[in-house]
Amino acid sequence: MELFEIDLTGDGSRMKIDANLANRWLTEEEMQAQQTSDGKSVSQTMARVLSAVGLLKENRSTIGDDN
Repeated sequence: MELFEIDLTGDGSRMKIDANLANRWLTEEEMQAQQTSDGKSVSQTMARVLSAVGLLKENRSTIGDDN
């Protein structure tokens, strides 16, 4: 798996992403809790991947759970 750092250019890029309800910006806390602030489930995959490459502090109580 490869990760790429990107920069969104122009106002239209961010607005286009935000307009799709399937997209959501997550906080570190939401990824670690595997739940958004409004109660939606968050897959453990992003926390696992970002922790593996050192971009997210590991929270041993959630990362690696099979929930």
